[in-house]
Amino acid sequence: MLSPKTVSISTNLATVITNQNKKLIPKQNTLLNELTNSIRSGIFSKIETTEVIEPVIYNASLGKEVVNNNAKNYIQSDHDTIMDNYIDDLSNLISNYLQFARNVVNKEVKIFKDELETSLDSHRYNEPEDIFNISYFRIHDVFNTTLIENEINQYGSSKNNLSVDPLATEKITSEIVNVETYLLSGDESIDSLIANWIKVSGKEKILGFINSNVRSYDLDLPDMLNYNLSNYLFYRNLTEKLDINFGLTTLQLRAKASNNRDFFGKGLYFTLELYNKQIKQGVLLTSSSDTKFSYFNDTKLNITIYEKSFEVLAENQCPIETLFGYISYTSSKDITVNGLMEKKDFYLDKWTSIRNLYLVKLNDSKLDTFKQLVKITFDKTLSQASEEEKEGKGLNVDNYDKETLKLFDSYIDNLKLSEISDLTKISLIIVAQIRFRYSNAFYILNTMDEILRTSDKIRVDEAALYACISYLTDHLIEQCDIITIN
Repeated sequence: MLSPKTVSISTNLATVITNQNKKLIPKQNTLLNELTNSIRSGIFSKIETTEVIEPVIYNASLGKEVVNNNAKNYIQSDHDTIMDNYIDDLSNLISNYLQFARNVVNKEVKIFKDELETSLDSHRYNEPEDIFNISYFRIHDVFNTTLIENEINQYGSSKNNLSVDPLATEKITSEIVNVETYLLSGDESIDSLIANWIKVSGKEKILGFINSNVRSYDLDLPDMLNYNLSNYLFYRNLTEKLDINFGLTTLQLRAKASNNRDFFGKGLYFTLELYNKQIKQGVLLTSSSDTKFSYFNDTKLNITIYEKSFEVLAENQCPIETLFGYISYTSSKDITVNGLMEKKDFYLDKWTSIRNLYLVKLNDSKLDTFKQLVKITFDKTLSQASEEEKEGKGLNVDNYDKETLKLFDSYIDNLKLSEISDLTKISLIIVAQIRFRYSNAFYILNTMDEILRTSDKIRVDEAALYACISYLTDHLIEQCDIITIN
């Protein structure tokens, strides 16, 4: 039986269609045509007003006799019993559709989406800023101890032109010299800082400064500081201990060790002076910074920034994007704090322009990468699909896989960058519309999704109900020819 609400909805639909000069003609051999004929048989073919439509259809559906100027008497027929059963059967069918969509297909949609999110989480898309691999250099506190004040600063007044006195330090291994203990000064307060400096710098790197043939002129300032301090502490203690066998007499070893101690002490003094001078001048980048920028190159640029200089930029609201603009525009490392702040707006504009160009390249790569990850996820989930699923329309497994892959490839080929952020929609299309294409699950789940997105207050069961009503409406409309009334 038709409920009053259903009759009201039908009447409103009829009114809208009439106002638009449209007419729905039920197609032959459809249940809608049978339903229409059964009702039409009990009323006059011409109805003057829409007010009479609702009570006539409603009472006819109940099998009641209707008497008014525009309707004949109507008594329920055997045919109406068939139509009443049709309503129940249709209700059960829709219930089955909904259960299949929510309990079977929607679970597969969620599995696919979870798999895709896992793949995406393990892959980080690059942003234009990612081309700069930024690190900050702050001088270690060990360079501000009394060791520097009492021992190293005295080399500033030294007039001696020193050079390294060769020793076979290449034979020194970690078994012979444990830098974590050998380089300690004997002063507990200083040694805690020395131990931390070794830990931060890496004991292998510290030992390498001592036993390797390091070309000091190739080192940038941070490494030069560590290089000189490592060797100064080593030769300082070797001069006192004389505990490593280099095949020399005690006098020879002490002379060489003390000479090298002074050489590296003087080197450390002048390296510290250079560091302080660069900080005073506001130098931003160390000499090892790679500033050869090109947005056609995927190679990261390793940039080391003096932290003290960067703090001045931050205090003056000069963002790091200004530095990006300078590097990408000039490919130079010769910039000071003042120089950057003076042309702040200019370099920010340059970075905006260059960033947009670089973003075009990254987005092309981003879309291709996303498609590859979706394909990997799809292949994985498709391989796990059951035989029952693949034979949903009587197709054999090979035909199902072939046709499914064809539809999937067509969808992925036409996927746009603007669409890849909506993983729910993508997962729904791939699983419900492509994999379960023989069902109406996509229509129901997609309609539910669209309804749920309109308001946070709508419950899932309400969305399911509205989706079913929409499905039934479309189902009935498909049984009609729509013509325009002139």
